[in-house]
Amino acid sequence: MSLSIYGRTKIQNLNLRFYNKLINGILNVDGTFYNISESESRGMEVSSTKKLKHLFIDVSASYVKSRDLTNKIDYNAFPRYTLNLGLGY
Repeated sequence: MSLSIYGRTKIQNLNLRFYNKLINGILNVDGTFYNISESESRGMEVSSTKKLKHLFIDVSASYVKSRDLTNKIDYNAFPRYTLNLGLGY
């Protein structure tokens, strides 16, 4: 994880990477629950915030890959890539 904050230019940046491994997890497929041995997820999120006088601009993007290691299949319940833009005053 890295974090950069610049006081004079009023820019904040965040870069976060993660990895999770789950053993003895439960999977819900169409309302039916299944026990699975192992699954993992990994990804990265990058975000930046800039303040311009009375306006805030937030931009973030993320990548997440989740996989059932027992059956060797990818989870497709969530989007792999996301992009967010926010404006505030």
